[in-house]
Amino acid sequence: MRNILAMAKKDLLLLWRDKFGVFWILLFPLMFALFFGSIFGGGGDGATSGMRVAFVDLDNTDGSRAFIDSLGAKDAIDVVTAPDGTPWTIDSARDAVLSGDAVAYVVVPEGFGETGGIAMFTGDPPEIEVGVDPSRTAEKGYLDGLLMEGSFRRLQSAFSDPASMRPDLAKLKSDVLADQNMSDQWRDSLVTLFGALDTFAGMADEAKQAEKAETGAAGSPDISPIHIRHADVVRRSSGPINAYEISFPQAIVWGIIGAAAGLAIMLVQEKSRGTWVRLRLGPHTTGHILASKGLSCFAACIIAITLLMLIGHFVLGVRVHSWISFALAVSCSAACFTGLMMIFATLGRTEQAVAGWAWGGMMPMAMIGGGMVPLVMMPSWMRSLSNLSPVKWSVYSLEGAIWRGFTIERMLLPCAVLLAVGLIGFCFGMLVLSRREG
Repeated sequence: MRNILAMAKKDLLLLWRDKFGVFWILLFPLMFALFFGSIFGGGGDGATSGMRVAFVDLDNTDGSRAFIDSLGAKDAIDVVTAPDGTPWTIDSARDAVLSGDAVAYVVVPEGFGETGGIAMFTGDPPEIEVGVDPSRTAEKGYLDGLLMEGSFRRLQSAFSDPASMRPDLAKLKSDVLADQNMSDQWRDSLVTLFGALDTFAGMADEAKQAEKAETGAAGSPDISPIHIRHADVVRRSSGPINAYEISFPQAIVWGIIGAAAGLAIMLVQEKSRGTWVRLRLGPHTTGHILASKGLSCFAACIIAITLLMLIGHFVLGVRVHSWISFALAVSCSAACFTGLMMIFATLGRTEQAVAGWAWGGMMPMAMIGGGMVPLVMMPSWMRSLSNLSPVKWSVYSLEGAIWRGFTIERMLLPCAVLLAVGLIGFCFGMLVLSRREG
């Protein structure tokens, strides 16, 4: 029994000294718990993550701001602000939906604030434009319901806040006096009616203000009935978006992650099994060998993507919006993960160590970069954190080429990030491995 206990104690000590083993046993499960807890718990503060909506306020009045503020007060809506802090324009809000920074945009038209009070019964309701990301079609009906709910609350507030009717009555009275085609009898009758209503509204407002001073009750927000017009924010070839077109960029990224991790392990295998020495005994420099490894990784990524897209296109009906943009995204993603392969190959001297570092490094990248859960479902702080993950930029570029309809100009940013990561990683890996050989 004493020998068994001694060997058990030895095994525990060896396991504790293996820091990467401790990582997989303790830290990695904790990361998973925090990750999914943040998604479904809204960042740990007890609030859920609302639908991200960019509001374009073309009216910029107290009425339009009250309408937006009342919607933003709901847990179901997260009002998105522009990155530079300036008010949204229709083009910038549309770009935010295209890039996935917002689920939808809402345009509050000019003259929206003038439709409050009695004016809601005297003309057509304002038309609000709603643009929705096609990958979030389930949210379109929900957002429409929230907008209509907010608009119908105005029917109640119009009568619970008499003061809000007085400017409309004054405007209607002036319009009647200015109408030259109206008979004197009708003009006198309407002027008398509007004057009486204005007097009544003033008396009711005084009574309400007195009651408010006693009870401290607050009034309802000024919200108007609306007409909703939907706009498609993504250019599509034909027909509705295929669900596989949304999930396939993630599948492609997992394919190139597997290729990069496999090549990193293979590089170390050649060192441990003597293949590297035999290659060095021939007319091959270290630079030649490492360049061949980079080329083989790049080719493996291209082959993996090609096979996946053949299945997706011919079996699952995945369409590509722009083959030029797709080729650009594929090439830059393959270059990026080739550089990452070189980095992970330098982090260990055994197959087990490199395998652990490769998968242990790429899994968190996938977790925060949209490889497991779509970015739109993440809390805002995690969406900001995703910019640090190469997986995010790879998924982003592939989505832009497959279904988001990105132009070449919009592809430049994600492709530049991917190429920069690949170049830095490849140079770093070559430098470290060459020094080890020297």
